[in-house]
Amino acid sequence: MTRTPPQRTPLRRARRDRRDDGVAAIEMAFIAPILVFLALGLVDFGLGVYTKMMVANAADAGAAYAFRNGASYSAANASSFNTAVQNAAQSAVTIATILSSSPLTAAASEQYCCAGLTNCSPSTPPTCGTGLTVGIYVQVTTSAQYSTFLPYNLLNTLFSFNIANPVTFTAVSTVRIQ
Repeated sequence: MTRTPPQRTPLRRARRDRRDDGVAAIEMAFIAPILVFLALGLVDFGLGVYTKMMVANAADAGAAYAFRNGASYSAANASSFNTAVQNAAQSAVTIATILSSSPLTAAASEQYCCAGLTNCSPSTPPTCGTGLTVGIYVQVTTSAQYSTFLPYNLLNTLFSFNIANPVTFTAVSTVRIQ
């Protein structure tokens, strides 16, 4: 059985001769805003995570300073010691203040605790059980705010997300000094 080729009709010739040069440009015009929005969202999320890491690094740097200089701590110089710890935390990461809408804040306070950070008191040494000693701990708390540069209000409304703007990141690091 031999097959005869289909007849060439004017309609088939018109379909064959039609040009599609601009189709890719039109498709890109529809897709490009979505891709840009996704890329900016990833950059925004990355900067937020980076700011969170810098806040944690600042708390760790303040605690490391307190640990290294813990031998110089006494009740008489507690205020100047805490100020030095705060300065060490703030100067450890200056980039976090550039990326956030508010500067990095640091606070240091000493606590008297039994072993294992139990029964802590900020002013007087607690009474510990037999065989447990009271130690002096320094707690360094750092925080910074990060303002997102994309408005996430639509996501909050559509998907019931709770994305606050600005986002406050806080980190706490505790170390025994004596």
